[in-house]
Amino acid sequence: MLILHAAAALYGRDGATRNDARAIRLVDRMTRAPMFLLPSPTPVHGRTVCWGRRLTTSVRDHVSLDSQVAEALAVAWKARGALDMPHVLRGPLRSAVERCARHPAWRFPNALVNQFNSNAQLYAAAARVTGHYDQMRRDYRAFLGRFTTGITRPEPGRVTANLGPGFGFHYQPHRPAWVKLNFDTPEYANIVLSGFQYYTAARKAGMAALSPRATALTRAWVVRLLAGAWTHAGYLNWDTGYGRHRWQSGQYWAFAQQGLLAIASNDVLSAAPRRARWAKAMFDRGLELYDRWGRETGTGIAPQNPFDVRSEHRDHDLYASRIAANAVRAVMLGLGHAASADPPPLYAFDCESGRLAVTTPRYSTAIVPTSRGACAYGGTEIARLFGPGHRVAGNIGGKPPDSFGVIVRDADGRRVLTTQHQRTGLGHLRVLASPTRPDRACPPVRDPAVRRPVHAPRRARSHGRRRSAGHEPLWVPSRRDRGQLDGPLRRVRRPEHRCALPELDGRRDPSAADGGRGHPT
Repeated sequence: MLILHAAAALYGRDGATRNDARAIRLVDRMTRAPMFLLPSPTPVHGRTVCWGRRLTTSVRDHVSLDSQVAEALAVAWKARGALDMPHVLRGPLRSAVERCARHPAWRFPNALVNQFNSNAQLYAAAARVTGHYDQMRRDYRAFLGRFTTGITRPEPGRVTANLGPGFGFHYQPHRPAWVKLNFDTPEYANIVLSGFQYYTAARKAGMAALSPRATALTRAWVVRLLAGAWTHAGYLNWDTGYGRHRWQSGQYWAFAQQGLLAIASNDVLSAAPRRARWAKAMFDRGLELYDRWGRETGTGIAPQNPFDVRSEHRDHDLYASRIAANAVRAVMLGLGHAASADPPPLYAFDCESGRLAVTTPRYSTAIVPTSRGACAYGGTEIARLFGPGHRVAGNIGGKPPDSFGVIVRDADGRRVLTTQHQRTGLGHLRVLASPTRPDRACPPVRDPAVRRPVHAPRRARSHGRRRSAGHEPLWVPSRRDRGQLDGPLRRVRRPEHRCALPELDGRRDPSAADGGRGHPT
């Protein structure tokens, strides 16, 4: 809320958000005990170093809270004149942010696994308040180099790379690639990507540039996220290794939006103006989606649980305030007057997990052959189907019979085939044809958990055919058997779309307007 109140003063706005007195009180409480903890013993790894979780307590929270408090104080510092902030508070504000940023627990190489974004956010806040950019030139650059080097090979002391060969995010690089938390966590991928937001400012302050290879890999990751992690409606195309712990959590959707802000505001990340426009359009659509949900409740605040899914990680107040703060961040980044353009239909195929994500202006979906046990849904049918504006057109994900697909039973009523069912060892989805030859874009993945053959008395295959009338995905049992078929074979007809499969080695972007469009089969 401090970000909102301070920004309202900074830009001369009136209304309920403008509350200078409350902003001053928040600054006062955030810069002294009990909330401000320094000096104090360094806490256990993963917990806050500098601030307690509330104004009235010294109880520590998740480590990422430190950088978020520092960012809010930096906005208040920028608005200190408009807020008429007392001089007696300006010194403690500046001291609190700088002391936190320079605490040994926040200096390189200390970070929460590969999530250096909190370090970056904290250094940037300190630089804005103090005018000292030495941490941006040194510590921030060291984190950028370590993360980008770890994109394709494990960092020292780690087991797997930060990203898979299909650019899925490995949340636990200290564990093997096949564990469920390394399936992909798009919410955290976007959160970590937000750490690149400060690259341009750091370069202007004298930071050394990333290598051409690191830059190309980062840009390829950006394309993968735009095409595979987001929908045209501005909501995540969401399949996560965290399962219900994060899936459909409103506050994590809002947190992930900061990745779109980084792409939209940073030409080094986007590499092409059209991608920045796409990211801004997706961000804007997300704000429109939240606004629509809020209007549907009659309160202006969206329901705590998107689609009535009770995520195990939810905080209603944090959800609403993060969405509002993201709108303020966009304004402060100069995006209020920036151009936006809805992207063309896109799809992304992850050769490590076998996941195929599709987003178009009319619909979005994904095929998730296996999530390594993270999600209850999935299989070789589409996992869900959303229509325009991310309205539910089919379902949001479910298990048979509450899913797409077919169930085949024998004459005795025993289930002998379920097309929408995850099994250990389920074969990968294969993209048979695409504009960029996905077999070349992605090297083979040697994962025994997903390479074992599946033996079954009956088999089915999903085949998408491109016809003049449109794209027609359908299930075809491989042979006729006597028995019972639960439900008709599903056919979904849609107008034909051109889709782009991102080139994952960073050499070429097939979603460019000059070519590379096509359709997955």
